[in-house]
Amino acid sequence: MQKGFYDLTSGMLTQNRILNNISNNLGNMATTGYKRDELMTKTFDDRMQTRTGDRNKINHTDLAEAAMLRTVDETYTVFEQGHMTETGRSLDFGIYGDAFFQIEPFDGGGTTYYTRNGSFTMDEDGALILQNVGYVLNGQGGHIELGTDKVKCDSKGLITNIDTGEEYGTIGLVTFTDTNALLKSTDAEGMFTNPDGDGNIAGADAPASEIVQCFLEDSNVNLTDAMADMISAERAFQSTTQILRMYDEILNTTVTEIARHS
Repeated sequence: MQKGFYDLTSGMLTQNRILNNISNNLGNMATTGYKRDELMTKTFDDRMQTRTGDRNKINHTDLAEAAMLRTVDETYTVFEQGHMTETGRSLDFGIYGDAFFQIEPFDGGGTTYYTRNGSFTMDEDGALILQNVGYVLNGQGGHIELGTDKVKCDSKGLITNIDTGEEYGTIGLVTFTDTNALLKSTDAEGMFTNPDGDGNIAGADAPASEIVQCFLEDSNVNLTDAMADMISAERAFQSTTQILRMYDEILNTTVTEIARHS
C-alpha cells in the first residue's frame, strides 16, 4: 500500500512538471526566435541501473526492489528552425541555418548572449541593439553603429546605407559544435549562454547560415501538438489523483476494520 502511494505521488509530480513545461512553451509562442523545451522521462529502475552500472552485466550488481514509476530524467531544448514571417521592417533579421546572433548585455559583465531573435532597433546614439537586452555584435565582437534605419543587408549580414552605399559592418553570426551544450538564460527569454566557451564554437567548415532582412523567425512551438500534449498530461494527472483518492479510501477502510476487530 505504501509503495502504491509513493508511485502515484511521483506520477502526479511528473505530470505536474510536464504541464508546467508545456505552459511555458505556450506562453512563449509569440516570443521571436523562441526554442521550445521538452521533458524526457524514464522509469526509476532504469535510473538506478544507470547509476550503478548494472547495464554492464559483466560486473552485475543486484538492486533492491524498486517501483516502475516514471520520473523526469532531463529537460532539453529543441533547436529546429521556426517559420519566417515577413515584417517589412528594415531592422528585423531572421536566420536560415543553425547560427545565432551575438548580443552584449547593456550592463556588460563579460557575458555574451546568443539568440535567434533578430527584432533589432537603434538606441539614441544610433547603435544597433536588441531592446531591453543589449548591443548587437559584429564579426569582430564590436558594436554596429548605424545612425539610420535606411539600410539594406545582404545574406552574409553586411549592412549598407541605401542612399550612399556606406558600409556599417557585418552582423556577427556564431555556429556551435553542440547546441545542446547551450543554456537558456534566466535573465531574458530567447537568450542562451555558452558555458563551454570557444571549445563549442564551430570552425569555418560549419554549414553556412544566411540572414534575411525584414523577416523574423517565429517560435518553434506548435500549438496543435502542445495542446494535445497538455490534454494528455492533464488526463494522466487527473487519473492519478483519482486512483490516489481510492487508495486513501481503501486505507481508511482497512484501518477502521482492523480497529473494530481488535
